[in-house]
Amino acid sequence: HAAPSGGPSVEDWFPLLSRRKDGPWLAHRLDADTACCLVIALRRTPLLAAQTAQGVRGHVAEIGVFEGRFFIALALCAQPGERAIATDVFTWPDEGVAERFLANCRSAGVNRDIVVVQKAATQNLTREAYRQAAGGPIRFLHIDGAHNYDGVLHDLQLAKAVLHPQGVICLDDVLHPRYPALTIA
Repeated sequence: HAAPSGGPSVEDWFPLLSRRKDGPWLAHRLDADTACCLVIALRRTPLLAAQTAQGVRGHVAEIGVFEGRFFIALALCAQPGERAIATDVFTWPDEGVAERFLANCRSAGVNRDIVVVQKAATQNLTREAYRQAAGGPIRFLHIDGAHNYDGVLHDLQLAKAVLHPQGVICLDDVLHPRYPALTIA
């Protein structure tokens, strides 16, 4: 997202921020353009760390990974034996987005062995197909896929099929004024 004044955005600074000695910084601005985007700072978010401390085990996943900024933070929080599942059509805004996603994962130090890339439109996935791709319960799922009522409702149904009983679903743009259907779903 461009900065409100038209200048550089947080994403423009991502390559510099992700090379910090104490871990990657991944963030979105919290402003009128990106209402309710989540800020993730340094290696572990408190919520994922709390799940780990409570013994909640399961994979992490994102629907709608784009170039991977949120996904990278999730993957870096994965514990031994956990996988990070990335589901996206990987065609928007162009066919090169999948390569940029993988390059961003590499540059951030994501262990490629734990990453499961599922190139698919979630509307074409059944609950069983998503459950198979996950390979076990998901403890944290970020949904940033289709921004329409039917798409979000379907993504939530997929999430319900794989979510750990103590799992968390995080919806992107849920209170954004341009996407009221997300809140309704």
